[in-house]
Amino acid sequence: MGEWKDALAKFKKIPLNDILKMLKVSLDGLDINEKTIFLDIACFFNGMAKDCVIQILKTLDKDLHPEIGINILIEKSLIINREEHLWVHEILQDVGKYIVYQKSHDDAGKRSRILSLEDVNHVLERNKGTKAIQE
Repeated sequence: MGEWKDALAKFKKIPLNDILKMLKVSLDGLDINEKTIFLDIACFFNGMAKDCVIQILKTLDKDLHPEIGINILIEKSLIINREEHLWVHEILQDVGKYIVYQKSHDDAGKRSRILSLEDVNHVLERNKGTKAIQE
């Protein structure tokens, strides 16, 4: 927690876009499974019980190996395990969403994750979903 507070104090002096770019570099260093796990937790499962998240991720993709991936993300301080619940700091959540939106600014159906009700409605009403959206 002390590291987070120090980092936040440091980041207050840096413009938000620069922060997002720096944190994105950290995420780009992850392998595909770790990045998938991070984005799922940041976008959908923040604050959920660790065991539930592991079970959901195993159900979604048997080759994802969420136990290992979650431990790596904890070691890299990208997620926190507090009282057996997984947490992603708000800034890192923003970075995760930034990564998802970066794939297609204009068309939610081409993103890997749909993050808002408006985008869900748009994709479903217009049948705009593509293979990019994770099942």
